[in-house]
Amino acid sequence: DPATMTGYHYLVECTVDPISTYIGKYETRFRIRGPSDPIIIDLDKVWRNDDLSPDLKDACLSFSLFHLLRRRFFGFECGESSQPKTRDLVFKGLLAKKKKENDDGGASAAIDYDWIFKVIEIELAFMYDFFFTKYAAIYYGNLCTQYVLPLVSATLTVVTAFLTARGLLRPPSEGMEGSVIVDTTAADVYLTVAILVCISFLQVVQVMYYPTTIWGRRRCMGLKEILVTIGMWVSTCRWSVHEQKLEQYSLLESVSNFSSQSKLTKFMVKPWNVFLKGLFSNPFKLNPFTERMVRRPAVPRHVWSVVWKPGEPAELLAAVKKALVQSLERTHRHGNKLTNGALSLSSSGAYELLWACSLELRQGLELGSVSLQQKENQVCVILTWHIATCYCDKELSASGTNEHYEVATRLSKYCAYLVAFAPKLLPGHHYDTWLAFTVVAQEALRDAGDEETIYRKGLKLGEQLKNVHADRCWEVLAGFWAEMLLYLAPSDNVKEHVECLAKGGEFITHLWALLTHAGILDRGQSDIADIENNGGNQPASRPT
Repeated sequence: DPATMTGYHYLVECTVDPISTYIGKYETRFRIRGPSDPIIIDLDKVWRNDDLSPDLKDACLSFSLFHLLRRRFFGFECGESSQPKTRDLVFKGLLAKKKKENDDGGASAAIDYDWIFKVIEIELAFMYDFFFTKYAAIYYGNLCTQYVLPLVSATLTVVTAFLTARGLLRPPSEGMEGSVIVDTTAADVYLTVAILVCISFLQVVQVMYYPTTIWGRRRCMGLKEILVTIGMWVSTCRWSVHEQKLEQYSLLESVSNFSSQSKLTKFMVKPWNVFLKGLFSNPFKLNPFTERMVRRPAVPRHVWSVVWKPGEPAELLAAVKKALVQSLERTHRHGNKLTNGALSLSSSGAYELLWACSLELRQGLELGSVSLQQKENQVCVILTWHIATCYCDKELSASGTNEHYEVATRLSKYCAYLVAFAPKLLPGHHYDTWLAFTVVAQEALRDAGDEETIYRKGLKLGEQLKNVHADRCWEVLAGFWAEMLLYLAPSDNVKEHVECLAKGGEFITHLWALLTHAGILDRGQSDIADIENNGGNQPASRPT
């Protein structure tokens, strides 16, 4: 039962009791406690324990999911992904939880869309700590590794530093005056000792602070409440619950800002932008040994000025979470086959817009010797719909106050941000993604009149959307972008997702983790023909 976790034996903790006797010289014998001892703690046992608080149950759930997600980093298979009860845990359990304020338990109770993202957030906090802190080593270790060794190490570091400093500061003995190779001053010694003392102090503080982290919550829940009361509690989650932001980037706004700059400003800013882009994030230097890199086409310098920096991050609204969950549920009803927005358009009756989800969009894109991977790279579809969304935002700005408008514009700019600044998190080769983006940026700068360009196709799509009612327009766009972001989320590039956690994390990583637990590890089909020919989901006649 996914609602009560009954029968879900997802592991939370397993205890192994070592025997103090040794066999031979190097072998140690271990025994597992008998079946009557509580050595295995799983979700079934946690949810049946009424003495645990809801927050602690959520932490156990996140910890269990963290164990499952960690396997993908080490290349293990997710054996449970094909089982129906795996999908039921997400769709009938995690995504179906009612809000606490609705105590009637009826069908009218609202779904708590924030709760599932909170669970994923804590799970990724465990993932961050596992790879980038020592908390996991402390948690899985014994008393010696948890407290004794760090304290002994810190003490020995300080003692050694002082003894060494004492020796360095002692006047040289007779016959040793001319043998000094490096002239070390007292200030150098004092500074070195101070640094070592600070490192040792931080090591001790980290061990002392451990009980207040999510790894030590089961041991010291009362201490957390005290620290919260006095204002000293610091969340260990890299993605803060109260500061959830979506990175934003608008291609048309960047082009407009660049065009409005004076020639003097462009001359002063452009060389600096080019230098920084080449130093820090030039995608042409990511893999200099591939054949495609050798024959890469030149990118005009003014394109780097357009892609200078992302816009101001936008708040991750509850409406955005709701749209994503509803889109995921719609995907589940259609066999867990992710599409690049085609299913959303078909479900809403916007058949006349399906052309903008087709792979044929890339046919007028001049990429030299580079070819976009079939059915993988979606940069052309993303940019076409992004340009159309920005166009509608400009033309229909007076109606931009409803929920669908906020969802559509924020997800559109977030997907554009991923294309421009985080292409490795998207399907297909990141070099192909970036190169296609630079071509479209050049098209937008010169306002190319060719109907075959992605820029012009985006404007054409925007005109189609503008001609319908404003509310209808934003509803279609909101559904499309929610489905598109879910389509982009599955990935085998686990290393890139983990590295993003070290920089604060990306929202697409949360969706990647959620889809993994739902058993959706790939995109399935992305062909519009499969949607159009699916008679079970289409009416008998379709508008032209």
